[in-house]
Formats: sequence, structure tokens, C-alpha cells
Amino acid sequence: MTYNDENALGCSISLAYYSARKDYRMIRELPTGRGFADVVFLPLPSVNKPALVVELKYDKDNKNKPHSCIIEKAEKL
Repeated sequence: MTYNDENALGCSISLAYYSARKDYRMIRELPTGRGFADVVFLPLPSVNKPALVVELKYDKDNKNKPHSCIIEKAEKL
């Protein structure tokens, strides 16, 4: 198995947010106009929660680097 590619990371995100299905619709590879968002969680109409956009990056040159997470809040347009 491959553990350090975008598809494997995307599957991990999918499993981690499996319980979010009651509140969100998950879309993989959503077209954004400037490429694709890896994973997007859109809140269902009956839910008052923010949308989540997950962009996965893998540094192929540095295989010993630990994983990291950056969370950014986007303001409404």
C-alpha cells in the first residue's frame, strides 16, 4: 500500500469525516475555476455549519517530514 500520496491522504480524510455525513455532503476533486479542491464538505441545507475545503499537499522530496495541518478561516465575500 502507498501511504504518502494524495489519494491515500484523501481516503484518510474521507474516513475521518465519515460521521459528518449527517451534516455535510462530501465532494472529491471539486472544480474551482483555478484547478480542483481535493475534498470539499458542503453543509446540508438544514445545517448551520461552515463549508470545509481540504487541500492536500505531499512533499515528495522530504519523506521524513512529519505531517502538518494549517487551518485558515475565509471571510464571507
